[in-house]
Amino acid sequence: MNPNSCTANSNALGTDPINGLANVMPGDIVTHTVDPFNGNPANGVANFLFTLPTGDDGRYEIRGSVWDAGLLFGTTRPQDWKLLVNGVQMASGVLSGVVSRSQAETFDVFANLAGGDTVSLQLFEDPNAAAGFFVGTNMNITEVSAVAPPQTVLKITPPPSVQLDALENNQSAFFFAERVSFVLPGAITVDASSPGTYNSDGSLTPGTIPAGTVVDSFFVHADPFDPNNGVFYSGSVSFLNPILGVIALSGGLDQTDAILGAPGTLYPVPGSEPARGFELGFPDMFVISADGKTLSFSNGVGGASDQLRIVTAASPPQPVAPGTSTTFTSPNVINQTVTIPPDANMNGTATMRVSFIQVVPAVFNASIAAGTNGNAFSGGKPVPAGTTCTPIAGAGGNCIITENKCFDANGTAFALCPITATTTPILLTSQYKILSPQANPALLIASDGQSDYAVITTGFDPADPTISGGTKALNSDEVIANLPGSLPSDTVPPTTTASTSPLAPNGANGWFITSPVSVILAATDDTLVKQIAYSATGAQSIAPTTVPGASTFFQITNQGMTTISYQATDQAGNMEALKTLTVKIDTTSPNISIISPTNGATYTLKQPVATSYSCTDPESSPAPSCTGPVASGSNIDTASVGSKSFTVNSTDAAGLSSTQSVSYSVSYNVCTLNSPSVAVKSGAVIPLKMYLCDFRGNDVSNSGVIVHATKLIQVSTQASDAIVTAGSANPDNDFRFDSTLGPAGGYIFNLLANLPTGTYNLFFTAGNDPSKSHFLTFQVN
Repeated sequence: MNPNSCTANSNALGTDPINGLANVMPGDIVTHTVDPFNGNPANGVANFLFTLPTGDDGRYEIRGSVWDAGLLFGTTRPQDWKLLVNGVQMASGVLSGVVSRSQAETFDVFANLAGGDTVSLQLFEDPNAAAGFFVGTNMNITEVSAVAPPQTVLKITPPPSVQLDALENNQSAFFFAERVSFVLPGAITVDASSPGTYNSDGSLTPGTIPAGTVVDSFFVHADPFDPNNGVFYSGSVSFLNPILGVIALSGGLDQTDAILGAPGTLYPVPGSEPARGFELGFPDMFVISADGKTLSFSNGVGGASDQLRIVTAASPPQPVAPGTSTTFTSPNVINQTVTIPPDANMNGTATMRVSFIQVVPAVFNASIAAGTNGNAFSGGKPVPAGTTCTPIAGAGGNCIITENKCFDANGTAFALCPITATTTPILLTSQYKILSPQANPALLIASDGQSDYAVITTGFDPADPTISGGTKALNSDEVIANLPGSLPSDTVPPTTTASTSPLAPNGANGWFITSPVSVILAATDDTLVKQIAYSATGAQSIAPTTVPGASTFFQITNQGMTTISYQATDQAGNMEALKTLTVKIDTTSPNISIISPTNGATYTLKQPVATSYSCTDPESSPAPSCTGPVASGSNIDTASVGSKSFTVNSTDAAGLSSTQSVSYSVSYNVCTLNSPSVAVKSGAVIPLKMYLCDFRGNDVSNSGVIVHATKLIQVSTQASDAIVTAGSANPDNDFRFDSTLGPAGGYIFNLLANLPTGTYNLFFTAGNDPSKSHFLTFQVN
């Protein structure tokens, strides 16, 4: 028998259940044994190779076992094996020592196979095994379905939940955008920060994306219907912008869910799904392409979902949302405004340019020679001399030239006034006058997934009255409205709306607990907005500032309360009443100061000790809460001896909390019944008597408190002497309790004073009193 081949053993059908895997299964079942009589395998490898016949395309389950048959010959050595599908490793293992068939290693994987695809089980010989190579295998290849659906990555909108078992699919991983043009409030850590292949923890390239970076965030989620059977996923996703980092490990996902997660999507509770990330190593791996714009991944999922978070640079904002439209409905000259949010999912690189006053559009055809007549919009007109007109792909040679002009109330052009989109939503304002209401949309952006160039008509072109005004959006139906060349008088002031980003305070009581906070001012008017003026006082000062146009934005970064004053003026000189907006920022937890009790201090039993503590917060108001075991100024707990702690908690108006603790001890007072000035002769017995008392001298002795002598020290030399008791009244050097001593009982220790002349201290402990410094003094002459 060739060592690199094997044959189907029909007698093996239904014979040996191996580690719970029954041999009786539909499909091709093959068992084989490689032994020394087959000769040494080439390069130490024995292969079982299965090739799928043409016409048998489908999805297959591949199950089997590998065991060490060396037990038959009394040998012990490691044996390695791996399973490959089309050369890609799907499972592997190590057989250490002697493994019987009942202890076989098993594999159970799924794969899509087409005619000519291969399944290979490779067995590696131990070159140090003198007895040869003895390995038994069993493999079963079962067709699950006749048609293997292609593996895909399903792009979806943010789902309600990506917790375990909430979003399942056996064939496709899910992909969705979480955040678009999002400003990081703080630095985040990523697991992979550069192009490369990541197939082990050691291959990771950790990095940091700093606070203030504008990013887009995306999420990959894979979770099979049946957690008991492994499912393999693979796919790739390409991005418009470079990948700044990939978060692949569970800890990083837990830490960034609250920052980068899609609003409204429920993510795993931190720590509840410790295996939610990629367990790098076969089959879990991912690749960042050399240009940094494509992520490819493969992973196997069993009882836990697998998830990735990809953070890219933010796209230049596309203020045109496909499908957005607005309609002219008034016969008067008005300003009509539609809010267009940024849309990072639009293809292309077009930037919407729009003026908040007069914009005159015209469509030109590059193929029409200068001086040739042409109809506006429908067939185009000649490209003006000296004007560059780049044809638009798929537009029949047409291109769009937008002439941005600003006009005063008399229709006189005085300046160019282009406005480009920012990272915030932009207000597209159209001024027009029509003789009767018009049902057709004045602005319609197509939903065909192509880049759209849209122009808003806001007046007429005095320089070329033959061009009728109108709105033109490439890839959408043309709308034309005749706009008379006149502007009415205006007596109504504009109206300014202030908003913030984040949209609402993310702390308590109207406080933001992240910084910076962006402030957006957007004004509307019956005619045209000329400018917005604003200033700020308080935590952050902004000098009076005037900006032309109908919108502006700026950031508040300082902690505390900042009051912003603002008002808009239109082209007719009408000024709205001054408005204010208060922005409160607090990112710092309150400070706690505990003066009393003193950390590490020792107090006497029932000693009155007044507390003294305070809590301050320099940013938010009112003052933070400040809660301890007792109110500041009240006495601490000294009612019993032992080690104590004192904890103060504080929460400020923004909802930020702090905790601080100190420790202290409470000890007995010692009331002596001997005069330390009375001396005894050396060799005499000294009856040392005392009682335990509190701060005021009240006797608290009782027989349940063990008083134990610990050491005898001569005061002048600090030399230690042996403690010798007289008789048996003080076993184990414990004081004897005597109810007749002291006011309510006391203790006596009969010490044999075989000591040189001098003054001595006998140290002792008392019950659970943490003090080690109690002592009685006596003299020897």
